[in-house]
Amino acid sequence: MSTETQDKTDDKIKIEWDDLKTRKVDQRLKEQEAVERNRRQAEISPLVTTAATSQRTSIWYNSVFMMACFGLLGGLLAWGGGEILRYPDPRFAAETQVREVNDLLRRQALGEPGTETAIKSLKQEYAGNPFFVVETEDKPAEQIAIDRAAVEKQQAMKRFISNLIAFGLSGMLIAACLSAAEKIVDRNYSQALVNGCVGAALGLIGGAFVSLFFTQLYDALRGAPVIAGAATTGFLAQLLGYARTLSQKIGPTAASTLAHSISWGVLGLFLTIGPGIMMRNLKKLRIGLLGGVIGGVIGGALYDPIFSATNGSEMAGRLAALLAIGLFAGLGTGLIENAAKSGWLKVTAGLIAGKQFILYRSPTFIGSGPECPIYLFRDPKVGKRHAALYIVPGGFELENLPMGTDTLVNGKPINRTRLRAGDSIQVGATAFLFQEKVRV
Repeated sequence: MSTETQDKTDDKIKIEWDDLKTRKVDQRLKEQEAVERNRRQAEISPLVTTAATSQRTSIWYNSVFMMACFGLLGGLLAWGGGEILRYPDPRFAAETQVREVNDLLRRQALGEPGTETAIKSLKQEYAGNPFFVVETEDKPAEQIAIDRAAVEKQQAMKRFISNLIAFGLSGMLIAACLSAAEKIVDRNYSQALVNGCVGAALGLIGGAFVSLFFTQLYDALRGAPVIAGAATTGFLAQLLGYARTLSQKIGPTAASTLAHSISWGVLGLFLTIGPGIMMRNLKKLRIGLLGGVIGGVIGGALYDPIFSATNGSEMAGRLAALLAIGLFAGLGTGLIENAAKSGWLKVTAGLIAGKQFILYRSPTFIGSGPECPIYLFRDPKVGKRHAALYIVPGGFELENLPMGTDTLVNGKPINRTRLRAGDSIQVGATAFLFQEKVRV
């Protein structure tokens, strides 16, 4: 008889007639179950070893780095899309153009030759800018103020539409990238699409909201006159009044920086809350809000310094601001998330070795179904919903669900057990290390 045949024969349960009257039957059945359990474990172990040795921990699985990179990508996309669709505001161009003409007029007064021809040339070149035309007309100051208000009223709708497109598109693209980041890295593309769409919708709403008050807030902080037809009653009028008072105290440069910081900070509110809404988790929502506001405020504060450093290049200022918003919103969210976590799983072996899953919701499902927050793909031994993690008073519990192979904790199969910091969890070919913040 061959060795293989002998092994198979030894595996069979042999029961004598007399054994039926003793406890040997139960004992032999338990022994057989233990052998079968060890065999299943032996089948899984090579997969874990292979995955652990063939996969390196990727820096992409660092949540701070990942969120920062996707935030930068969102900022770059927002800038590119905005520049294509943006309506250039002639007011800012007119300020530079008028300074050029005024400089020539001063030189003309000093008797410098050729200045009259240069002034005529500039007026012809900039004749398409209505603000420049008004400011350089030879009229009384009162009439110039009336003409300026009329031009402002004509340009108000174009400026509003431009801001709506710019802020809406910026918010949509940055929020979509930040919302889909984690699911893309997890290779859960169907859920990434859902998160990205929700994030884009929220970013678009935030951008549209900011566009409603940005121009008036910016003008008020710069000390510019109220545009004809602008809202002058209610909360907005009161806010603009405070802004004008503040502008007089801190000066136009600081006021302009403050205007951008406030506007982009409000937009930042909407950038990173998509995942929190999708998870229906208040803690995740608060983390997103704070990270987004931090990114928005910092990005907005950088606009004017970059604008000045690049000789008045609005394009460079917007690029720096949008990249900073995306970067700091991502960094802020990742750092705050790490600081606020109370329990988490780190993948120590498997296709996503190095990935960290922070436990926010109860239950948190582990499985091969894309709807699972901890998504384990390409593993036939993992059920659609293989296990569930519960947040319970004082800690966390893990429950095995009968949809795959055994869920192991410290090498032993479990039905439901309380987790302790340092516990090793194995689901299919993926191994986790459970960590919990020390409770004071």
